[in-house]
Amino acid sequence: MEQGVGVSAGIGFGPVLKYLRADLSSRLQCAGTPGQEAQKLADAIEELKRENVRLAKKAARQAGEQESGIFEAHNAILEDEEEVLAPIQEQIAAGKSAAQAASDRFRELEEAMGGVKDECIGARAADFRDLGERLVRQILGVDAPSLERLEEDVVLVARDLSPSDTVMLDLVHIKGLVCEEGGPASHTAILAKAMGIPAVVGCKGILARAEQGRQLWLDGDSGEVFLQPTEEEKAALQKRAEKQRRRRETLEVYRKKQTTLTRDGDCVRLSANIAGPQECALAVENGCEGIGLFRSEFLYMNRPDLPGEEEQFRAYVRTLELARGRPVTIRTLDIGGDKAVPAMGLPAEANPFLGYRAIRVCLDREELFRTQLRALYRASAKGRLRIMFPMISRLEELRQAKQIARQTAEELARRGVEIDARVQLGMMMEVPSAAVLADEFAREADFFSIGTNDLTQYTLAVDRGNPLVGPLYSHCQPAVVRLIAGIIRAAARRGIPCCMCGEAAGDSRFIPLLLGLGLKEFSVSSPRIPEIRRLFSRLDGQGCAELARRALKASTEQEIQTLLNAAADAALP
Repeated sequence: MEQGVGVSAGIGFGPVLKYLRADLSSRLQCAGTPGQEAQKLADAIEELKRENVRLAKKAARQAGEQESGIFEAHNAILEDEEEVLAPIQEQIAAGKSAAQAASDRFRELEEAMGGVKDECIGARAADFRDLGERLVRQILGVDAPSLERLEEDVVLVARDLSPSDTVMLDLVHIKGLVCEEGGPASHTAILAKAMGIPAVVGCKGILARAEQGRQLWLDGDSGEVFLQPTEEEKAALQKRAEKQRRRRETLEVYRKKQTTLTRDGDCVRLSANIAGPQECALAVENGCEGIGLFRSEFLYMNRPDLPGEEEQFRAYVRTLELARGRPVTIRTLDIGGDKAVPAMGLPAEANPFLGYRAIRVCLDREELFRTQLRALYRASAKGRLRIMFPMISRLEELRQAKQIARQTAEELARRGVEIDARVQLGMMMEVPSAAVLADEFAREADFFSIGTNDLTQYTLAVDRGNPLVGPLYSHCQPAVVRLIAGIIRAAARRGIPCCMCGEAAGDSRFIPLLLGLGLKEFSVSSPRIPEIRRLFSRLDGQGCAELARRALKASTEQEIQTLLNAAADAALP
């Protein structure tokens, strides 16, 4: 048995079909005159843009409207004069072939993105790899291997699949995907899930060990891959498949519900965390009641340059449109720590998590901040928008951010630009200094959103990405629980909304405690919404309040874990 990461649920099986891309490196050097090569480039780009339009339409049909945005983004890259076209044209003028110049430039762009630690951002390097390979093939007149029309059922095994590869898959005959590379945020994972193909990624060495034409089974939930399984293993996998089918049917009921209710009838808001407009439609499809966190930094990080006001405006408007009247909370630019924006040229730091990041950068580079705020306020006329400031650690920061926001809104109103003057200005509660002063902040913020990832690591002085101290990182530590309780109480006393958008909000064993502490809005990864809505239907307020009362008296993590385990056993028999 081989182990990877399950990214698209289901049991898949069939004979192995290996997918390998042709090596074009030996054909890159053949060059005509600079004028001829420049024309080859221009012709190839125009044809590739037309192909992207076709792929976008097919993606919309097969995977949903939101996935077509991948190819719209590819065309935007091909039209980027400063970062893409000009460098390639300069190399052609210097004597390189169009194919070599394009290959070199897209490799540079891929490497710039691939070096980012954040998994979701680093995965976007696939965009540049895919686009670069396709452009080179177009210049050279080499067709890609086709996976669109197959003659028999297969399980596809590859190093990785590009977005264009995945969209062109034969949905009738491809019964599963196994890739050596990729993660949950890769386009392969996103598209496979949207198209209902069981998939496992990150299965190292599978290309060498899988034999062409031999039987392979995979579990897209557990990430297990079986090469020539025994009859006993097949029977066990078939039982899993039946169990997964019944579970999907149950969760489908909760996906379609419009509200989230506890067992005793209390209403809870279940919102979604998203990283861009393309994810909003999926969140709505999964039954979200709002967007609790739009991570706007993703508009800055998946590119070699910075987005302008118009581009941001279009992205925010598109999100509000896709939300269909649901409230959307957009967090202003939150970079630094493990999230880098190469185009900003931020200095290297010995301890970036405690350094120049998030609101500190925005208040220091005020025009960058105002550009985003103008786009946000202009978009506010199109839906229910809230603006949230990240990494607030001092009252002065909140006041300064609010002042700049209000000045921006007033400037737009004076120019006759339509905005929603009622846009709420809230803050992330993710720094212990803010949590300790939650009552003071609650007097000046319109709402709170608790970011447990940073709150936990700052409270415990633990870098959650460091394997040496990783076991010490836990939102179940009494100090973290008491800070969370204080934030929720402070918001309740001032009558302002309080949401949680960190990982703890999606922790099934932690949710009863949060409900007992008085939290009424949870923002989670959208695929988990049906499962969590089902959990709430089994919880009652009185029992959760008693759990919270006991947890707040606990002195150790183990005591809290014991309480949570008992509550989980009662809620999930």
